[in-house]
Amino acid sequence: MVILAIDTSLASSGYCIGDDKGNIIKYGKVATNKKDFKDEETRMNHISNLFDNLIKKYNVNEIILEDPFVGKNAKGGMDLKKLQGYLGRTFKLYENIKNVSRTTPAAWRKRLLHSTKKVNKEDVFKWVEENIDGFGKVIEKGVNKSDDKAEAIGIYYAYLNDRENMIKNSKY
Repeated sequence: MVILAIDTSLASSGYCIGDDKGNIIKYGKVATNKKDFKDEETRMNHISNLFDNLIKKYNVNEIILEDPFVGKNAKGGMDLKKLQGYLGRTFKLYENIKNVSRTTPAAWRKRLLHSTKKVNKEDVFKWVEENIDGFGKVIEKGVNKSDDKAEAIGIYYAYLNDRENMIKNSKY
């Protein structure tokens, strides 16, 4: 079983591909710049195509997406929801994908660290830095930013920690 975990974003979507035994196969990010696309739809198609290539290459069977937090930026939240729609259309092309689930940041962070209390990004970054060989220090800004990759790794391991409940409680 191959699992794809995605921290969805228009600018930089982190992803982690691993098996159902906790072995990471690959992690990275799909980064785009708004200036490189004529419109948001073209940009979203480009992102979907890049994930389509990953799904094919690694024969993905399950997908877990972070459900975006909208907050005060309604347009940004709507764009993320639209991007997830584009991705969902891509996922439906594959019969071998048996499950697509969504999780909130609060839910997966608690599952990752087996906590009943609020877990913040910094706690996740510390966990990734300490537990993922070769990852290094999480960087939150700039060209070498890696926070989206760290979150995707966290989503992947949280999914493994409580896969049954995350599937059952999914909003997809």
